[in-house]
Amino acid sequence: MARFRYRLAPLLKIRENVRAERQTELSKAYEAQRIVNEQLEKVKSDIADCLNEGRESIRSGQVRIDHLLALRRHEAHLLAQQAHAEGQLVEIGKEIERRRIALMEADREVKVLEKLKEKMKERHHQEELKAELKQMDEIAGRQRKPQTA
Repeated sequence: MARFRYRLAPLLKIRENVRAERQTELSKAYEAQRIVNEQLEKVKSDIADCLNEGRESIRSGQVRIDHLLALRRHEAHLLAQQAHAEGQLVEIGKEIERRRIALMEADREVKVLEKLKEKMKERHHQEELKAELKQMDEIAGRQRKPQTA
C-alpha cells in the first residue's frame, strides 16, 4: 500500500508560519494597547492629583499665585499628554482591527489547505481500498480457475 504524500505540504507549512506571524503581530498590538492604557491611566491620575493639590492650596488660606500658575501649566501639559494617548489608542485600535483581519485571513488559508489535505487523504485511502479489492478479486479468480479444470 502506497503511503499518502501531500504535495502541498510545503505550502501548508508556509501558511502556518504566516498565521503564526500574524498571531504574534496581533499580540504585539494588544500589548501596545495595554501599555498606552496604563500610561493614560497614570496621566489621568496625575491630572486628578494636580487638581486636588490646587484645591488644597486654595483651602489652606494662603494663595500662592506662582504655585497655582505652575499647577495650571502642569495640568495643561498633562491634558496634552492625555489627548495624545487617546489619539494613540484610536490608531492602535485601527491597527488591531487590521491585524485581526489579517490573522483571520491567514487562518482561513490554513484551514482551506488542511481541508484539501483531508479530502486528498480520504481519496487516496479509497483508491487504495479499490486497488486492494481488485487485487483480492484477481487472486480469488486465479484460485477458482484451477479447481474448475
